[in-house]
Amino acid sequence: MAIEIRSDTEKKPRIKVIGMPGKHVPTKTLQTLNDIVKAVPPTNGWMVELGYDSKVSDFTPRYRIYISGDTLLVPELKEIAELYSGLTIDLMLIHLGGTTIPSPKLSPMTVMVTMDANQGLELVRLIKPDLTIPIHYDDYDVFASTLEEFQHVIEQEGLKEKVVYLDRGDQYRFKVKK
Repeated sequence: MAIEIRSDTEKKPRIKVIGMPGKHVPTKTLQTLNDIVKAVPPTNGWMVELGYDSKVSDFTPRYRIYISGDTLLVPELKEIAELYSGLTIDLMLIHLGGTTIPSPKLSPMTVMVTMDANQGLELVRLIKPDLTIPIHYDDYDVFASTLEEFQHVIEQEGLKEKVVYLDRGDQYRFKVKK
């Protein structure tokens, strides 16, 4: 992601990055096992806040981007909705794909470690961003949930206008309010 920030006033562009919760491993038992074998790395998401202000101490976010990271839909994600209740999240970049290990070919003896289409829909409902862009859904052969599945559940929910689908190499441009 490239961020181009310009200012033709005394206010300087500012960016604030805040770590958000995330989790790859779905159950406490598997987490305990993973703590021993270290097969699945820890993960988290990010809230990126953009704005313009004269002083860092006066920073007021004018555009928020939530990047889910490679997480499952876990109870800890409710903290984000609570923390940003009443505030606008302008854009959510949602990692999808339903990554399964060791491989979807071994189903049903697999473990899903990233959100699938249904969990993605639930996260859209929870976070309530103005706009969502799905990403990281077909990069490897361990993905079990397709972009088309996400498109289907989004359309069924009546949220089609709230999602932008980009092809590889496409850009999404936005302006940060001053």
